[in-house]
Amino acid sequence: MGLEPGEYEFACIPCRGTGTVDRGDGTTLDCPDCDGTGIDTVDEDDAAEYVSLGFSPLRGPV
Repeated sequence: MGLEPGEYEFACIPCRGTGTVDRGDGTTLDCPDCDGTGIDTVDEDDAAEYVSLGFSPLRGPV
């Protein structure tokens, strides 16, 4: 199943969409993967991989 070309948004996997990650010492910092937004924007090829892993897009191409 191919996906429509364009940008897709998913909740960021490392921070689980919160925008922050635990440093391990009780403090947090902005997630380096999504720059603290909680959203990962990817193209259709990467989106297909996310979907195959069981993730659902928050937004697809308009």
